Amino acid sequence: IINTILGPEDVTIYNIPRKFYGVFTMVLSILSVPFWSAITESIEMNDVRWVKKTTKKYITTVIIMSIVALGTIPFVDVFYSFWIGKDLIIPFSLFLI
Repeated sequence: IINTILGPEDVTIYNIPRKFYGVFTMVLSILSVPFWSAITESIEMNDVRWVKKTTKKYITTVIIMSIVALGTIPFVDVFYSFWIGKDLIIPFSLFLI
């Protein structure tokens, strides 16, 4: 869609922040797979206390990861310069997508 509407250069510009912030999504996904299996098993065993305790821990982890991801915004230009060099400028408006 981006290629069709804006052109191939903008695909690259969009893809860089997507990959950078995709790391946070990937970590949460990796953590959630065993979590949901354990939740299912605990519900079957009627261990509601463990489910509540573990769900609170998971939600806390999600909140912390979100804060860390948001905390990178002021420094994202430094990360991009290190990662891709200073030749490509990523507009700040892409963080809103």
